[in-house]
Amino acid sequence: MLQVIVLDLLNFLKPAFITSQRALIWKGHMAFLLMYAQKNVDIGVLAEKFSCAFREKAKEFLVSKNEEMIQRQTLWTLLSIYIDGVQEVFETSYCLYPSHEKLLNDGFSMLLRACRESELRTVLSFLQAVLARI
Repeated sequence: MLQVIVLDLLNFLKPAFITSQRALIWKGHMAFLLMYAQKNVDIGVLAEKFSCAFREKAKEFLVSKNEEMIQRQTLWTLLSIYIDGVQEVFETSYCLYPSHEKLLNDGFSMLLRACRESELRTVLSFLQAVLARI
């Protein structure tokens, strides 16, 4: 429960233009998810909140398809933190529960339409690893 409170407090930080701080916050979210998964604790509450943030960033990434490269790179940094972390959650979880499904949302379908070749390889590799685990 303490982790949920910490994550709620982190949401009060609004580093809209500071990529490194936002990335650090996302890594903190992912660390809590991994701790829960490795201790075989339900990740539902954490997964739901974090996957909503991922969906929003994936939507921004899709919309920014033809925009400035710096904005796309900033968004991709956050998206790749989520992708790598979720893959690790799936691979290291002792057992998969319905709450794991919350980590997979329509943000991935948006990414498939928005990604360039190198980004697409990352997303497809992630999907392959998750499907193999399921």
